[in-house]
Amino acid sequence: MKKTAAQSRARVHARTSAARAVTIRHIQHSDAELLLDMFRGLSPRTHYLRFMRPAAALSERAEREEMARLAAPGPHQITLIALAGARAVGLAQLVRDAGDSSSAEVALLIHDAYQGEGLGTTLLDLLAQSAMACGIARLQLNTLAENRPIQRAARRLGLPVASQTSAGETTLTISVL
Repeated sequence: MKKTAAQSRARVHARTSAARAVTIRHIQHSDAELLLDMFRGLSPRTHYLRFMRPAAALSERAEREEMARLAAPGPHQITLIALAGARAVGLAQLVRDAGDSSSAEVALLIHDAYQGEGLGTTLLDLLAQSAMACGIARLQLNTLAENRPIQRAARRLGLPVASQTSAGETTLTISVL
């Protein structure tokens, strides 16, 4: 899933339901600092819902290494960043399953200030379109059962969604092909 030069420059301009402008594009190595600022600005609740555990105190070095890793996706990944001006407000990542190339795991993170405005649905829709173009048939989202916003975003795509909940965690499987 190597990006072409055109994909590297591609941008989607969108408006949230609150009429706020965002630009969505493929992540770049230079976005690590933007990600760091976004992650540091997350509420404990948002961190818990996204990572399914309370925020752990990381050293400055560990934080920077993690952001650099996210800003440099591998060949089997697509990572999109949503920007409001020069601020990161959303992140969406698709990682193709190494054992099943027709399946990929998806993760989303929306800054607290932009939650509930449809940005997660927009990012998920763009990942679903990318998956279709890459021949990926299924997207999987693993989330806490209580994370209703991500579950609603998946269902808003208008694609078939299967849901399985066990021990407080829900796996959503979205059929894109």
